[in-house]
Amino acid sequence: MKSVVTTGRTVEEAVTSALVKLGVTRSQAKVRIISEPVKGILGWIGGRPAQVEVSIEEKPDEVVLRLMRNLFDRLSMTAVVRCSYHSESDVNELMINVEAEEDVLPYLIGHHGNTLDALRNWLTLAYNKQMRDTSFSTVKINMDIGNYREKRKQKLIHLADIAAEKATHLKKVIFLEPMVAVDRKLIHEHFQNRSDIRTESEGKEPNRRIKIIPVDHD
Repeated sequence: MKSVVTTGRTVEEAVTSALVKLGVTRSQAKVRIISEPVKGILGWIGGRPAQVEVSIEEKPDEVVLRLMRNLFDRLSMTAVVRCSYHSESDVNELMINVEAEEDVLPYLIGHHGNTLDALRNWLTLAYNKQMRDTSFSTVKINMDIGNYREKRKQKLIHLADIAAEKATHLKKVIFLEPMVAVDRKLIHEHFQNRSDIRTESEGKEPNRRIKIIPVDHD
């Protein structure tokens, strides 16, 4: 929800001022009168102007773009943010892609995407706070920075395929490096239709890892 508070000699004047600032028409906005104008002595001494709050319901992608741009402004960083909104019968999803200079990307992504995950969590909380009373309150937010997730996905699948080949060739259990939950889920799903191996996760965070077990291992 985006809103502005304005004043004017009359309620209508205050509303008009707010509509101009928001760039919308009266039919697109919700008006709340904070206070009516009060005439003062001799027309102005002790008087008080009308004050109103005019708000509009922003679209999900508009809210996300505003939040992200404000964040990068505060961080004094330059980044290009693209956002797409997809609505289906039971799932509303926002996909945010961020592009920045190569020397900035490591700070935004973090070790194994930890900072990226933190940014996505922050954005989810900020979005939910602003949109909780709107028709767009239930939205799944996904984020990628510098195409990191796709690159990470391809790298993990490549390493997992090599490990699976080794497991079936040697007929022994092969352990992958510790991974965060989202990466482990990716590997499990990648191998779910394989009949010659199965995968299991073991250990405690942050050292929880996947083991690849050949069906005919010793």
